[in-house]
Amino acid sequence: NKVGKELAEDSAWKEYILKPPQFVRVDDFGDSAIIIKILGETKPLKQWDVAGELRKRLKIAFDREGIEIPFPQRVVHQTKS
Repeated sequence: NKVGKELAEDSAWKEYILKPPQFVRVDDFGDSAIIIKILGETKPLKQWDVAGELRKRLKIAFDREGIEIPFPQRVVHQTKS
């Protein structure tokens, strides 16, 4: 909620946000993702811009807090033939 509130108060974004983005719940855990439900309200056709900025700010906040999202890794060994 902190990141959503900061975004809604940012002078560059506040004119597009009608209701600040709010954390609702964790929907799912994937191999390389945490699916989080966040709801807010924007002016028409601004939802994509606001959502992109919110994701960017969430990533920065996760990095700052040391939160890592693991991703599947595969090691491929090639033999000489």
